[in-house]
Amino acid sequence: MQSRGIRAHLRRDETVAGGITALGGDEFMSGILVVSPDKDQCKALAESISSRGRHVHTAASIRDALQLLAQHGHEQILSVRSLPDGSGELLAQQAAEVSPRTKVTLVTNFSEVRTAADILRFDFADYIVDVDDMAQLITGASRGPGPSQRSLVDCYLATVEAVVGLVELADPLTAGNAASCKRLAEGIAREMGLPEERRQEVNLAALLHDIGNFTLRAGTLEKEGPLDPDEEAAVRQHTLRGVQLVEHIDFPWKIKPIILAHHERYDGSGYPDGRKGRAIPVGARIVAVVDSYLSMTTRRPHRKPLKHEEAMKEICAQMGSQFDPEVVEAFVAFVERRKRFAGDLFQVKILVVGEGEDDLSRMKLQFLREDFVVLTVKTVAGAMEMVDTDDIRFVLMDISQAWDEGLALLDALQARLENSRTDVFLFDVEDSRKRRVTALENGAEEVFPLDVSPSEVASRIRRILRKETAVRKKATLAGELGGIEGDLADMSLPEVVQMLSMGQKTARIDVKARGLTGRLFLDHGRLTHVEGGGAEGGEAFKKLLSLTKGHFRISHGVTTDARSIDRDAVAALLDALRRLDEDAEFSRPTS
Repeated sequence: MQSRGIRAHLRRDETVAGGITALGGDEFMSGILVVSPDKDQCKALAESISSRGRHVHTAASIRDALQLLAQHGHEQILSVRSLPDGSGELLAQQAAEVSPRTKVTLVTNFSEVRTAADILRFDFADYIVDVDDMAQLITGASRGPGPSQRSLVDCYLATVEAVVGLVELADPLTAGNAASCKRLAEGIAREMGLPEERRQEVNLAALLHDIGNFTLRAGTLEKEGPLDPDEEAAVRQHTLRGVQLVEHIDFPWKIKPIILAHHERYDGSGYPDGRKGRAIPVGARIVAVVDSYLSMTTRRPHRKPLKHEEAMKEICAQMGSQFDPEVVEAFVAFVERRKRFAGDLFQVKILVVGEGEDDLSRMKLQFLREDFVVLTVKTVAGAMEMVDTDDIRFVLMDISQAWDEGLALLDALQARLENSRTDVFLFDVEDSRKRRVTALENGAEEVFPLDVSPSEVASRIRRILRKETAVRKKATLAGELGGIEGDLADMSLPEVVQMLSMGQKTARIDVKARGLTGRLFLDHGRLTHVEGGGAEGGEAFKKLLSLTKGHFRISHGVTTDARSIDRDAVAALLDALRRLDEDAEFSRPTS
C-alpha cells in the first residue's frame, strides 16, 4: 500500500485519520527499511529513526531492498521516488508481492524542490523534508490506533513550513521569513485569545502570505533603486497572485482572504481593495504587523536593517493608521514576554557563508525552526560587512571546497577581535587533523564534519549562549552587591570597568582622587567616552586607571553623545593596562 503522507486537502471529518493511519498502521512495527541511493540521506534518516527506538535497515536499490524485505519482513518502507534500478512506485508494487502487509511511503528528495511552481505541481504532501519530523510521525503512528486530528494539523502545518522554508533558502532576502512570520503571528493570536481553529488559520496564512512574490520578475525585490511603475504595479499584485496560486487547494481554513488583505491598512489606504478597520480579516491585520516588523529588521539592498527597538517604535507610531491598535498591543506584549523568557537566545543572528549549491540547507532549516535569525551571504567580504553592521553572533561556512576562503574569514575576524563577539563554525568534508588544528589555531570555535547532525550544532550554540548568560548574571549580581559607590582601595577601577562590561551595563563612572577627577561612560558594555586630567579618550583612560586611591560612583543608565573611544570595554582596558606597563618599564632606571 502506498501512502502520500499528509494530504494537502485535509478535511475536518473522520476520513483524515483513516488516511494517515497507513503511514504506520495499528500494529507495533518490527522494523523499518530506508531505501535511497544517497548514503548520507539513508544515514541521516536511519539515525533519526533509530534514536527513537526503532530498528532500521538501509538499501540503495530495489534489488537490495527486496532481499532485505524477504529476510526481515519490515512493517514499513521509506523510499525515495528515484532509484538506480527503477522507480519508487515499482518498489512498492514488488514489495507488495514479497510482503503484502508492508506499508510503503515514498519520500521526495528535497533537493528536487526548486520553485513555488514545483510545490504547487507536486502538492505539499509529496515533500517530507525534515528527517526528525518524519521519524517522529512514524514512531508516533506505530504506538496507537492513529494520530489525532490535532496531530494531523500540526504535521500538516510543519510540512508546509518546511517546504516554504526550503524554497526561501534560495534567496538570502527571504530566508526564514515565513517561519518567523508564523511564530510571531501565532504569538499575537494567542495573546489576543483567538480560538484554536482561528490560530491555525493565522499560522498557515502567515506561512503562505507572500507566496505571490514568487511570480515577480527575478531581481525585482533585490533592486537597489526605486521600482519603476510596472514593477510597482507587479508588487502590488502579489497578494492577488498569491491567492490565485492556491486557488485550487481546498484548505480547511479561510486563509485566502488573509493572503489577499495582508497589505490593507487600518485607515483604509492600503491595497488591493482599500478595506478599513474591522472590515479587514483579523488574520490579515495580524500578518500586516508581523510582515512590516520583519521587513524593517531584515537587510535590504537599499538599506540596513533597523534594530528591534527601532522597529517596535515605528510599529507603535503607526497604530490606528497602518495597524490595528489591538493587534499592536498584543504584539508588543508577546514580544516583550518572549524577550524576557529567551534572554540571550532572543534574535541571535547566524550567518551562513558560501557560494553555489548549499550543503548547509538542513542546518539552516534547523536554526530557523529553533527561532534563530538566519542570514546568508556568498563571499567573505560580504560576510565581514554583515559582521560589522548586523551584530552577527555566529558564522557558519563550508570549507570543504573553500579552505583558503575559510582562513581568510578567520583572519578578517581576528583583525576585528577587540570589537567582535562572533564565533565561527567551519564544516569540512575531509577528516584532516592538520586542517582542523590549523583552523582552531586561527580562531575557529569548532570544525565539524560536513555530515554532522544539525541538532548537534544547534545544541553547541545554545550551550555557548547559556554560559554567556550565566557569566552576565554573575557580573550583574556582583554589581548589585558592590553598591553604587565605593573606594578605589577596595575595588580598583579596572575591576569596576570589567564588572560593568561583563554585565553589558550602560552607566557613567565618576572618579575623584587628590588632584584628579574624571568620568567614564559605558553603553551596553562598550566604553564610549573617557575624560579626566585635562585629556580625553585613551590618554584620559590611562591616567584614571593609574589611580589606586580615591572614590568612585556608578550612575546606571547615564549616556553621552561624546565618542572619544567607542570600543569593547575589556579590550580597551587590556590595551590601556599594557601601555601603563610599558610606561613603567620605560621610566625604570637602568643599572
